[in-house]
Amino acid sequence: MPKEKLLILGGTEFVGRQLVETLSGFDQYELYLFNRGQTNPNIFPHANRIIGDRETDDIRKIGQYKWDYIVDFSSYFPASLKRTLEHVNKDVNRYIYISTISVYSLAHHDGLSAIDESFKKKPFEDEQLETPGLQFYGEKKAACEQILKRNSWLKAIILRPAVIYGKYDPTDRLYYWIERIQNKRQLILPDHGDYRMSLTYGPDMVKTIMSGLSGDLKPGTYNCVSDRPYAFRFILETIRDELKSDCEFISIPANLLRNRKLSTREFPLWWGYDVWIDNGHLKNASDLDFSDPEESFRKTAQFYAGLSWPKPKAGFSHEAEDQVLTELGLN
Repeated sequence: MPKEKLLILGGTEFVGRQLVETLSGFDQYELYLFNRGQTNPNIFPHANRIIGDRETDDIRKIGQYKWDYIVDFSSYFPASLKRTLEHVNKDVNRYIYISTISVYSLAHHDGLSAIDESFKKKPFEDEQLETPGLQFYGEKKAACEQILKRNSWLKAIILRPAVIYGKYDPTDRLYYWIERIQNKRQLILPDHGDYRMSLTYGPDMVKTIMSGLSGDLKPGTYNCVSDRPYAFRFILETIRDELKSDCEFISIPANLLRNRKLSTREFPLWWGYDVWIDNGHLKNASDLDFSDPEESFRKTAQFYAGLSWPKPKAGFSHEAEDQVLTELGLN
């Protein structure tokens, strides 16, 4: 029986990398990766490689094959997505698109109720969609979702993850806190860490994608988050227990931090308000069993503990944090 052709746009970083690792255990797929060949270029020698930049005419290369499945991790611009679909065979079984909860207009959220897939989306203008880089990220993703839905021939599964955590995370947003818990005597915890956040564990997202490839998850749009929202303090306390650390959490009110022009740039994952994303639609449409939250945070801490504690790319330095504590008379 011939293998099914599976194309992954991206696939060598973070969740894409986790997905390819999982797929390596399945013989039914003939796996192709389309990317620029710049991130982790030497991993997955067993996979077929199509080297190219999807923002250029290189995307034409995918039209050389008839695909059974496509998983799209790397689409950020509507114009690029339109060009991509021009080279996709009309009988592709599934097109799994990785979107984001950033499509939601959180300015309209009361912070109390759960956000489901019908929640108001961010409006967008043409000039926003053409802006280079990650500015207007949510607006661009919302526009990409519209394109997918307008192509009625496409059996699209649109997944909206929250902030994703787990191994291979290139952003270091959670690792910032893990490293501090391991290596500092004190850390600043904005506003007691009582605000709740919906997050997405990388392996849970892989499970969801695999459910789409198997046909268990039908075409549609789904919030892809890992069960209930967690208080940020709970996350950090779980990690502290796993690392057997005695790091002290120093709670500082938000107004004091903002008066010093400190924000989520210095404190990754500090939003200062609850973000509760409802995953009921996904749960009702599948038999997915997501990871236990405490276990997922412990596994994430274990992974980073094996990396010899490099300096996090996110947040500000130990020295700058200590200076803030000193100025406030808290250390």
